[in-house]
Amino acid sequence: MTRQAYTGHTAASGTALGFLHRTDRPPTAALLPHRTSGDPAQQITDAFDAVATNLLDLSASLREQGKDEQADIMEVNGYIAQDADLREQAVKRAHEGRPVAVAVRQAIDAYASVIAALDDPTLADRAADVRQVGRRVLAHLYGETGPAPDQPLILVAHEIGAADLLEPGQTVTGASSARSSSRRSVTTTGSPSIGRRGFGQRSVSGRMRRPSPAARTTAST
Repeated sequence: MTRQAYTGHTAASGTALGFLHRTDRPPTAALLPHRTSGDPAQQITDAFDAVATNLLDLSASLREQGKDEQADIMEVNGYIAQDADLREQAVKRAHEGRPVAVAVRQAIDAYASVIAALDDPTLADRAADVRQVGRRVLAHLYGETGPAPDQPLILVAHEIGAADLLEPGQTVTGASSARSSSRRSVTTTGSPSIGRRGFGQRSVSGRMRRPSPAARTTAST
Protein backbone atom coordinates (compact mmCIF):
# COMPACT_ATOMS: atom_id res chain seq x y z
CA MET A 1 0.00 0.00 0.00
CA THR A 2 1.33 3.43 -0.90
CA ARG A 3 0.83 6.08 1.77
CA GLN A 4 0.48 9.71 0.74
CA ALA A 5 0.08 12.78 2.93
CA TYR A 6 -2.14 15.76 2.10
CA THR A 7 -2.37 19.10 3.84
CA GLY A 8 -5.48 21.15 4.47
CA HIS A 9 -7.74 22.82 7.03
CA THR A 10 -9.75 20.64 9.39
CA ALA A 11 -13.50 21.00 9.17
CA ALA A 12 -14.39 18.02 11.37
CA SER A 13 -11.58 16.31 13.27
CA GLY A 14 -10.97 12.58 13.61
CA THR A 15 -9.67 9.58 11.67
CA ALA A 16 -11.43 7.88 8.76
CA LEU A 17 -10.64 4.69 6.85
CA GLY A 18 -12.11 3.86 3.46
CA PHE A 19 -11.73 3.59 -0.29
CA LEU A 20 -10.84 6.88 -1.96
CA HIS A 21 -13.55 8.00 -4.38
CA ARG A 22 -13.36 11.17 -6.45
CA THR A 23 -16.87 12.46 -7.03
CA ASP A 24 -16.03 15.01 -9.72
CA ARG A 25 -13.64 13.06 -11.93
CA PRO A 26 -14.09 14.45 -15.47
CA PRO A 27 -15.42 11.99 -18.04
CA THR A 28 -12.76 10.56 -20.33
CA ALA A 29 -14.97 9.57 -23.26
CA ALA A 30 -15.13 12.05 -26.12
CA LEU A 31 -18.66 11.02 -27.09
CA LEU A 32 -21.63 10.12 -24.93
CA PRO A 33 -22.11 6.31 -24.82
CA HIS A 34 -25.17 5.19 -26.77
CA ARG A 35 -26.08 8.84 -27.30
CA THR A 36 -24.00 9.81 -30.30
CA SER A 37 -27.11 10.76 -32.26
CA GLY A 38 -30.49 12.23 -31.49
CA ASP A 39 -31.85 15.57 -30.42
CA PRO A 40 -29.33 17.33 -28.11
CA ALA A 41 -32.10 19.31 -26.45
CA GLN A 42 -33.93 16.10 -25.56
CA GLN A 43 -30.75 14.52 -24.22
CA ILE A 44 -30.21 17.52 -21.96
CA THR A 45 -33.83 17.62 -20.83
CA ASP A 46 -33.89 13.89 -20.10
CA ALA A 47 -30.69 14.14 -18.05
CA PHE A 48 -31.94 17.07 -15.97
CA ASP A 49 -35.30 15.30 -15.49
CA ALA A 50 -33.59 12.13 -14.27
CA VAL A 51 -31.44 14.05 -11.79
CA ALA A 52 -34.39 16.07 -10.51
CA THR A 53 -36.49 12.93 -10.02
CA ASN A 54 -33.68 11.17 -8.17
CA LEU A 55 -33.05 14.11 -5.84
CA LEU A 56 -36.72 14.68 -5.06
CA ASP A 57 -37.28 10.95 -4.46
CA LEU A 58 -34.32 10.97 -2.09
CA SER A 59 -35.75 14.02 -0.34
CA ALA A 60 -39.09 12.27 0.14
CA SER A 61 -37.34 9.17 1.51
CA LEU A 62 -35.33 11.22 3.99
CA ARG A 63 -38.45 13.07 5.12
CA GLU A 64 -40.23 9.77 5.75
CA GLN A 65 -37.32 8.84 8.02
CA GLY A 66 -37.78 12.06 9.98
CA LYS A 67 -34.59 13.61 8.58
CA ASP A 68 -36.17 16.91 7.64
CA GLU A 69 -32.98 18.97 7.47
CA GLN A 70 -31.33 16.56 5.04
CA ALA A 71 -34.58 16.28 3.08
CA ASP A 72 -34.73 20.06 2.66
CA ILE A 73 -31.20 20.11 1.23
CA MET A 74 -31.97 17.44 -1.34
CA GLU A 75 -35.29 19.09 -2.21
CA VAL A 76 -33.56 22.39 -3.02
CA ASN A 77 -31.10 20.56 -5.28
CA GLY A 78 -34.00 18.86 -6.99
CA TYR A 79 -35.63 22.20 -7.70
CA ILE A 80 -32.33 23.49 -9.12
CA ALA A 81 -32.33 20.55 -11.54
CA GLN A 82 -35.83 21.60 -12.61
CA ASP A 83 -34.84 25.23 -13.20
CA ALA A 84 -36.00 26.27 -16.67
CA ASP A 85 -33.38 29.01 -17.14
CA LEU A 86 -30.52 26.63 -16.38
CA ARG A 87 -31.83 24.08 -18.85
CA GLU A 88 -32.37 26.71 -21.51
CA GLN A 89 -28.78 27.87 -21.21
CA ALA A 90 -27.53 24.34 -21.80
CA VAL A 91 -29.90 23.75 -24.73
CA LYS A 92 -28.92 27.07 -26.31
CA ARG A 93 -25.24 26.13 -26.24
CA ALA A 94 -26.00 22.73 -27.74
CA HIS A 95 -27.95 24.38 -30.57
CA GLU A 96 -24.92 26.57 -31.20
CA GLY A 97 -22.95 23.45 -32.01
CA ARG A 98 -21.28 22.54 -28.75
CA PRO A 99 -21.25 18.86 -27.69
CA VAL A 100 -23.99 18.07 -25.20
CA ALA A 101 -21.62 17.52 -22.26
CA VAL A 102 -19.72 20.73 -23.02
CA ALA A 103 -22.99 22.67 -23.30
CA VAL A 104 -24.14 21.40 -19.91
CA ARG A 105 -20.82 22.11 -18.23
CA GLN A 106 -20.62 25.64 -19.61
CA ALA A 107 -24.22 26.39 -18.63
CA ILE A 108 -23.62 25.12 -15.10
CA ASP A 109 -20.43 27.16 -14.71
CA ALA A 110 -22.09 30.33 -16.01
CA TYR A 111 -25.18 29.89 -13.84
CA ALA A 112 -23.14 29.13 -10.73
CA SER A 113 -20.96 32.21 -11.32
CA VAL A 114 -24.01 34.47 -11.43
CA ILE A 115 -25.36 33.04 -8.18
CA ALA A 116 -21.96 33.17 -6.45
CA ALA A 117 -21.79 36.92 -7.20
CA LEU A 118 -25.03 37.69 -5.30
CA ASP A 119 -24.74 39.97 -2.28
CA ASP A 120 -26.77 37.65 -0.07
CA PRO A 121 -24.28 35.08 1.28
CA THR A 122 -26.97 32.44 1.78
CA LEU A 123 -28.05 32.69 -1.84
CA ALA A 124 -24.46 32.94 -3.04
CA ASP A 125 -23.69 29.62 -1.36
CA ARG A 126 -26.29 28.00 -3.62
CA ALA A 127 -23.66 28.13 -6.39
CA ALA A 128 -22.20 24.99 -4.85
CA ASP A 129 -25.54 23.24 -5.19
CA VAL A 130 -25.75 24.25 -8.85
CA ARG A 131 -22.35 22.71 -9.48
CA GLN A 132 -23.46 19.62 -7.56
CA VAL A 133 -26.46 19.25 -9.86
CA GLY A 134 -24.22 19.77 -12.88
CA ARG A 135 -21.95 16.91 -11.84
CA ARG A 136 -24.95 14.63 -11.52
CA VAL A 137 -26.30 15.61 -14.93
CA LEU A 138 -22.95 14.91 -16.57
CA ALA A 139 -22.66 11.59 -14.74
CA HIS A 140 -26.10 10.63 -16.06
CA LEU A 141 -25.16 11.59 -19.61
CA TYR A 142 -22.03 9.43 -19.44
CA GLY A 143 -23.84 6.52 -17.82
CA GLU A 144 -21.71 6.57 -14.68
CA THR A 145 -23.01 4.35 -11.89
CA GLY A 146 -20.78 5.45 -9.01
CA PRO A 147 -18.80 3.30 -6.57
CA ALA A 148 -19.84 -0.16 -5.42
CA PRO A 149 -22.33 -0.05 -2.53
CA ASP A 150 -21.67 -1.20 1.02
CA GLN A 151 -18.04 -0.14 1.23
CA PRO A 152 -16.61 2.73 3.31
CA LEU A 153 -15.71 5.74 1.20
CA ILE A 154 -13.52 8.79 1.65
CA LEU A 155 -14.78 11.34 -0.85
CA VAL A 156 -12.27 13.56 -2.62
CA ALA A 157 -13.21 16.36 -5.01
CA HIS A 158 -12.57 19.94 -5.92
CA GLU A 159 -15.84 20.56 -4.09
CA ILE A 160 -17.92 18.29 -1.86
CA GLY A 161 -21.67 18.85 -1.84
CA ALA A 162 -24.46 17.73 0.48
CA ALA A 163 -25.78 15.23 -2.05
CA ASP A 164 -22.41 13.47 -2.04
CA LEU A 165 -22.74 12.84 1.70
CA LEU A 166 -26.40 11.82 1.51
CA GLU A 167 -26.20 9.42 -1.43
CA PRO A 168 -28.20 6.28 -0.52
CA GLY A 169 -26.32 2.98 -0.36
CA GLN A 170 -23.00 4.66 0.42
CA THR A 171 -21.13 4.76 3.71
CA VAL A 172 -19.13 7.98 3.73
CA THR A 173 -16.51 8.01 6.48
CA GLY A 174 -14.60 11.13 5.41
CA ALA A 175 -14.29 13.87 2.83
CA SER A 176 -11.60 16.17 1.46
CA SER A 177 -12.03 19.06 -0.94
CA ALA A 178 -9.94 21.76 -2.58
CA ARG A 179 -12.65 24.43 -2.45
CA SER A 180 -13.60 25.77 0.96
CA SER A 181 -16.13 28.28 2.25
CA SER A 182 -15.79 30.63 5.21
CA ARG A 183 -19.57 30.65 5.66
CA ARG A 184 -19.90 26.89 6.18
CA SER A 185 -18.30 24.49 8.59
CA VAL A 186 -17.86 21.98 5.78
CA THR A 187 -17.13 22.80 2.18
CA THR A 188 -20.32 23.70 0.29
CA THR A 189 -22.64 21.32 2.08
CA GLY A 190 -25.72 23.54 2.22
CA SER A 191 -26.00 23.11 5.98
CA PRO A 192 -23.58 23.96 8.78
CA SER A 193 -24.38 20.68 10.51
CA ILE A 194 -23.14 18.41 7.76
CA GLY A 195 -19.78 16.90 8.52
CA ARG A 196 -19.37 18.61 11.88
CA ARG A 197 -22.20 17.02 13.84
CA GLY A 198 -24.99 15.86 11.54
CA PHE A 199 -23.54 12.80 9.79
CA GLY A 200 -20.25 12.12 11.55
CA GLN A 201 -17.89 12.36 8.58
CA ARG A 202 -14.34 13.58 9.05
CA SER A 203 -13.63 16.47 6.72
CA VAL A 204 -10.68 18.44 5.41
CA SER A 205 -10.69 21.37 3.01
CA GLY A 206 -7.74 22.99 1.28
CA ARG A 207 -5.18 22.14 -1.37
CA MET A 208 -4.81 18.57 -2.54
CA ARG A 209 -3.00 16.66 -5.23
CA ARG A 210 -4.89 14.42 -7.65
CA PRO A 211 -5.31 10.99 -6.05
CA SER A 212 -5.41 7.53 -7.54
CA PRO A 213 -9.08 6.56 -8.00
CA ALA A 214 -8.68 3.07 -6.53
CA ALA A 215 -6.46 3.85 -3.55
CA ARG A 216 -7.39 2.76 -0.06
CA THR A 217 -6.67 5.68 2.17
CA THR A 218 -6.62 6.67 5.80
CA ALA A 219 -7.49 10.30 6.50
CA SER A 220 -6.51 11.85 9.81
CA THR A 221 -7.46 15.37 10.90
